[in-house]
Amino acid sequence: MTRLSEEERRLKAAARDDPQAAGVYADWLADQGREYEAAVQRQKAGLSRLRFVLRYKSTGELGSEYSTLSNARGAITGIMARKLHGRDCYLSEEEKDLALEHYEIVVLEARLTPVVVLPARAQKGQA
Repeated sequence: MTRLSEEERRLKAAARDDPQAAGVYADWLADQGREYEAAVQRQKAGLSRLRFVLRYKSTGELGSEYSTLSNARGAITGIMARKLHGRDCYLSEEEKDLALEHYEIVVLEARLTPVVVLPARAQKGQA
């Protein structure tokens, strides 16, 4: 495990309580080449949403989309179980490694920018 620099410790501490500071910390992470960590930080702060899409390496074909990284990885092993055994089942570690070698996971980030805030109750003339 790497030790945090004093600057990162300070930014991380400020980000815990303040969404604006969390955005600053995320930008700092991105500037350090740590894009995935930056995206996760923005999601934790409510500034963006992440989605995880499977992509088959040999063809580049995109597959299903998942809300968490662990769900995406689990889906890959499920796909391979059905291919190898014709059903959902537990895979050996070797089979899991084989399955994970055929796929990659594309991380999509949607930055949230409020456009307008509408009342929850519909006004006359609104749908």
